[in-house]
Order: sequence, then structure tokens, then C-alpha cells
Amino acid sequence: MKRLKTSLLTGMALAVTLTGATAQTKLIDADIIHLKNLYNSIGKYPWLSAYMHQPTQVDALAEYNAKRKKPGAHYFLISGPWEKRGETALGQWTIQTISSYHDKQYGWGKSTGKPLKYGDRVYLMSRQRGFNMLDLADQPYKPMEHGANIPVFASYYRDRDDAAKGAEGKGTSAWILRKDRSDKTKGVGSDVDIKQSLYFESAHKENHFLETHGHTVKAAGWGLKNVEGNQFWISASKEPDHERSSQWAVVLSEESKKKRPAANAVAKVAKLDITKKESPWQFGYQTPTSGGFRKFDQVDYPFGRHSGIERKNNKGQDQWFSAAQNTKDKLVEISKIKYPAKNDGSVVLHPSPNKGETVELRYTAPSAGSYQISVQAEMIAAKPSGVTLDFQSPGKEKSFDLKKDSVINEVFSVELKKGDHVTIGVNHGKDGTHNADHTLVTATATEL
Repeated sequence: MKRLKTSLLTGMALAVTLTGATAQTKLIDADIIHLKNLYNSIGKYPWLSAYMHQPTQVDALAEYNAKRKKPGAHYFLISGPWEKRGETALGQWTIQTISSYHDKQYGWGKSTGKPLKYGDRVYLMSRQRGFNMLDLADQPYKPMEHGANIPVFASYYRDRDDAAKGAEGKGTSAWILRKDRSDKTKGVGSDVDIKQSLYFESAHKENHFLETHGHTVKAAGWGLKNVEGNQFWISASKEPDHERSSQWAVVLSEESKKKRPAANAVAKVAKLDITKKESPWQFGYQTPTSGGFRKFDQVDYPFGRHSGIERKNNKGQDQWFSAAQNTKDKLVEISKIKYPAKNDGSVVLHPSPNKGETVELRYTAPSAGSYQISVQAEMIAAKPSGVTLDFQSPGKEKSFDLKKDSVINEVFSVELKKGDHVTIGVNHGKDGTHNADHTLVTATATEL
């Protein structure tokens, strides 16, 4: 659970919404990209590309390969010509955060829909070689310039000797996104902008950056076939071989471009609005005998219409078992309960006095696709007794204990089919009562 220092009443933190032109410039988890090196001398050979042969197939590198701890299922990486490799799978890479790769919900190539940030630890997976990742060798290859440049290969994750370190983001296939070589930001920073160049620091070998190497393939005299004379080796080095040799431009693949909204598109964001008759958000409850979610069947104004507090509940039930919202454009305070202005999209939920009866918000997906559901919640009575807040969607469930002075601020990325439901419920806390359980919930659903 994330804690906020500011109250939601004064400093709401909403989900990042990628819309229109903004979405065009953000690098998104699991995007498919081309990487163009900005070292000027490369000329027409700037694209990070997987070479067709394994090290064991090259006699000149047999001795080096024999000393390596890693198996032979590795492919050379070189700077390839765009017209031959850049537009094919050889020059395409899926860039994905390590956390989402190891998340059971996502796995290889499945996007969280979130923007990548500087400081994120990522994998780069070859589109040509399936599960082959951009992977650091175990040791420098001495004939290379400086003797300290470590070759980079495309290798199977399951064959790597340090696979156990993968989920920790410390393996040889882990790379840290950097603004430049001097960027030492701890944790994550701002969103990666595709318009800006990008640097890849090895998470396994500190201060070693992905770069083009000074030797061309043929100049090394290693006898590789099917290469052109000016293609360059790819390595990881502590000292740059040339100015801008570790600087990369990101080019979105056509496949990823098609997933972006048009430059003038506006994302569909559904806020909580209790006054709307037709809305993907519904307000209701669930009991052990209700047979699932039921909508509240009554609308009342507990403090008179002049107050602006509209409440939905059920006839004959405890008045506090309800969802209430301020319909005015300014904050309203009644009985020491502060109701934010309607345009903040906040609703006050209160559970039933009966055990097992939960007050709920339910969102129904209008179409199939990727969604971000943001949820912020806090207790707003003077002496609250505490509640449990439950989040449920297809394949994902999470519960939070909420008490005085604590705040929930979460963003959930979910894949929904048309008609799928996302439910946010508030129930008795650990004390087992509904005393002063007024819970302010702000939620939005954004179609990505």
C-alpha cells in the first residue's frame, strides 16, 4: 500500500492518462522498437541487429566461447543496415520492464499499459530469436579495443547462468534506462520520451553502457559470413569508444504505432457521477443472500436538496448503507464530514451495520481492451473505526485495510472484455463495526 502525505481532499493523485499527441511520444511497457545508434561514423549501419550465427559457428571465437560459462545458444549482435535488417524481426526488439515480465498476469510481451520511466530495469527481447534477450557476456574479449569491452549477445533466458538473479533485476540481461551516461538516478524518474535519445546501462555491470564498438566486423578478421564491411560490433563498455557511440534513438515499430491513439484522440475517462442514469459506473451493494451485485433502488437528499448531497441506498435499510456524492461545484461540509466538489469525481461510501454486507462501486467495460483503474480512498469521519477496501477484476483481487490517517492510492492495469466488471467494495474493518465508516473513494476508469 502506498502512503500519501497529502489528504485526497486537498491533493488528489490521479492515474496518468495517455491521450492524443502525448501518447505518441511516450515509450510504453512491451513496445516493439528499433534502436538506432547515433555514432556518426556508422553511416548507413546504425541499427541494433541480431546476427544469424552462433559463436560456436565461428572458428576464430571458439576458444573464447569455450571459456564462457554460458551455453552456445547465443547470437552475435551487430549494427545492421536498415534496408536489410532494420525493418525485419532481426532489427526489432520488445522492450519490457523486468517486473511485468516476471508477473504472472503479464509475462513475455504483454503490456501493463504504463509508460516506461528513466531508471526502470528492462529486458530487450529479439523479435527474430523469440526468447533471446539482449545479454552481457561473462568476460571481455581481449582482441577488442581497450580489452575491456564486453560482447553482447542475444541469448535464451532459460540458458543463462544467472537466471536466478533475473527477477531481482540484477542479471546479465537486465538494463537500466538512462537519460545519459552521467544519470545515476536511484529508483525511477520521469517518463521516457521517444523524442529524446536513450542510454542502456547494464544492471549487472555498473557503469557499462550498450554501445557500438570501434572495430568493424570485417576489420576484426573473424571470418563471419553474410556481413557488410562497415557493420560494427555491439558491446558494453565503461568508457565510450567514440562520442555518442552509447547514445540510441528509439523508433517505434509500425505495429506499436498502430496501438497508439491518433494525435487528436481523447482517451475515454469515466469518473464517478451518482447523478448520471446512464454510466459505466453503478452504485450498489452485495449481501450473502443477494446473489451478487444489486443496485441501490432509492435516491434521497438526507440534508435537504439545498445541501447538494445526493445519496443512493435501499428502502427500509440502515440509512448509512449508501453511496453519497456532493452535486455542487464546491466543497460542502455537513456534520464534520467534508464532501468534495462533484467535479472531483468522489463518492462517500458507507457499509451496512450487518456483517458481510458490502457497499460497492461497479464498472462495466463498454468494449474489449486495456484499462487503467485508479483508486484513491481515505476515511473522513472524525473518529473512524476502520474499513476493508476490496478491488476485484477478472484475474486480479486485492484488499486493503483502511483506518484513520491512512490513504490508499493505487492504479490497476487490467485487460477487460466487453461487459466485464471491476468492483470496488467497502466492508467492516477489523473492529467488525460500521461506526463512522464514511469512506471517500475517488475512482476513474480509462480506456487506453
